[in-house]
Amino acid sequence: HCLDAKGTEDGKPIVHFTYDMLAQSWGSPLIADGHVFIGDEDGDVAIFEFGKDNVEPIDEINMGSSVYSTPVGANESIFISTKDKLFSIGK
Repeated sequence: HCLDAKGTEDGKPIVHFTYDMLAQSWGSPLIADGHVFIGDEDGDVAIFEFGKDNVEPIDEINMGSSVYSTPVGANESIFISTKDKLFSIGK
């Protein structure tokens, strides 16, 4: 889900878009370098361009095992933990 947390005057959030990952997603999204990263239990990490109009992923990476955690950005890299491994993507 992509929401505007400020919402409407009556306090309801504004939903910009939703995307069906076709699997459970347990972690929170990471927003870094103008992109949104979110993993799912099928081991896929969907990558979106940041923005309310970008409703389809620009890429998807299969990590080979379930991604139950939130990706972390640090030191110009994205760290993604799967069920049994830790990956570093970037510099």
